This record gives sequence, structure tokens and C-alpha cells, in this order.
Amino acid sequence: MTDDELLLAEIKRDEGVIPHAYQDSLGYWTIGVGRLIDKRKGGRLTPAEIDYLLSNDIDEKVADLDKVAPWW
Repeated sequence: MTDDELLLAEIKRDEGVIPHAYQDSLGYWTIGVGRLIDKRKGGRLTPAEIDYLLSNDIDEKVADLDKVAPWW
């Protein structure tokens, strides 16, 4: 494993990987691997992250449509 891979694995182990919004031990909204999104503490998503999430959502729905209605 590379140093980056080891660091990633360690952070995931320490923070946990949670696939939905949750409140951390201090009650602040967080996502993924300890990513603070709670506005009260300055958390946020960048415009690039928002676009990335939207792109993934669109790709998923297009793939679903391709399976059930390839003519769409």
C-alpha cells in the first residue's frame, strides 16, 4: 500500500464510513467520513462537490433508464 492508501484507510477506520447525513458526537451534521456540513460550524459543500454529487445522481438515473427504457 502507498502512503496515501494507508492514510485513507486509517482515516476511514478512525472516523467510520457512514453513507448518509448524521450528527457527530457534538451534534453537528456530518456526512461520509467525518465531513462537517453543519452551517453552524462553517461546514459546507463546495460548488465542485455539489456538481460532482449531482453528476453522480444523473449518471445513476440514466443507467436505470437505460436498463428499463433503452428508447428513452
